[in-house]
Amino acid sequence: MFPALLLLAIGADFAPVSDVPVRCLENLRGKVGRARVEIVVGAGAIHEDPDARGVAHLLEHLLLRPLGFDDSNGATAWDYTSYYRDVRGAALSTSAVDLVTALGDVAITPAAFDAERNVVLRELEERGASFRFEHDPMFGSTILERSPGGTIDAVRRLELEDAKRFHAEHYTKGNIAVTLSGAVDCAAILRRLEPLLAKIPDGDASELPRVEASEPGPFPLGSSEDVLIQGFYWYDATPSQEVVWRLVAKHLEQRALDVLRKERGLAYSPSAQIVRRGGGGMLELRVKTDGRADEAAAWFDEEVSALRSSSKPMSHMAAAVDPVRNALLDDSLRIALATIREEPAPESLLSKLDDVAVAKTLEALLVDRRSFGTASPQSNLWSILILALFGAVVVAVLVYLGKELIRG
Repeated sequence: MFPALLLLAIGADFAPVSDVPVRCLENLRGKVGRARVEIVVGAGAIHEDPDARGVAHLLEHLLLRPLGFDDSNGATAWDYTSYYRDVRGAALSTSAVDLVTALGDVAITPAAFDAERNVVLRELEERGASFRFEHDPMFGSTILERSPGGTIDAVRRLELEDAKRFHAEHYTKGNIAVTLSGAVDCAAILRRLEPLLAKIPDGDASELPRVEASEPGPFPLGSSEDVLIQGFYWYDATPSQEVVWRLVAKHLEQRALDVLRKERGLAYSPSAQIVRRGGGGMLELRVKTDGRADEAAAWFDEEVSALRSSSKPMSHMAAAVDPVRNALLDDSLRIALATIREEPAPESLLSKLDDVAVAKTLEALLVDRRSFGTASPQSNLWSILILALFGAVVVAVLVYLGKELIRG
């Protein structure tokens, strides 16, 4: 993140440059300041055709290949692909030009395609893809179960035409947003980018696929004496509900720090995170308890009950509001996605929340069918089979998927 006082907002909001939304921020430190170019494409794994799983991630590799970029310069998720580079202010213009140029066309030979596909296969093998479930049980039977990187078998079947087809469909002016931070001279950079952005094909934002079914019920992870993992999962949420989920996560983390750590000495570093999967996602609270997980679980139930029953939930979560607001303002990727999809900016949604709206929202969000954690297993045969045969692997998979992104 860039220190706020060092940045001068020349374009605090996105503005069209050759019909592509671009936001540019200048750095008061000029050429020696830190800078970043980030291009977000509003398409990821859930936009792939059934017979082309993994193509979004492979395409990310292919587009970065000519630049010599590595896995620290790209990320593929469920509903977006992001390309970025951190440089000094003096190098921002050149890096931005290079990246926009690279994303404009899949100019790669069949031999280069085969080579990069092999790189992706090695990456999947190193990440243990061959030992993972074909489906994530928590999101199984929905589009949200798939891994952003695809499976080894699926990637092996991909051809260059699959990558070109995905690029042509989703890498369009209406489905891309560019953020430039730490620029020396925004006007000069935009003049260089304008003719390059003009070459990007016309096209609308890619529609976000959504899951219409309700969550099937509580999902047990099995129990542990030393680690509490509790939270909620959902198949679909509106942008406003997503902001409320962020509030709930930060509130639970703060309360865990105050009560479980400071008051009871039960934990050292409780943490909560939101993992987005397009319209779906997870809220995961993780607490290392040194043999007192049952006590932490009882505390969690009490905190969730207090949120559900509060007539003034915004007051109840007051300490979480400013940290969440700051996080939303700094989340350039989520802001870019909102711009592409013509959604309100996340921070503006937070500003509109009040006790009545949040209380009503929590009634819909904090329901038993969306819960998961270290509770006793469900009685249905599927859950018992998973826990009996693959319990240890499930935990490993969820921790892995909790990182959300597969880095290029």
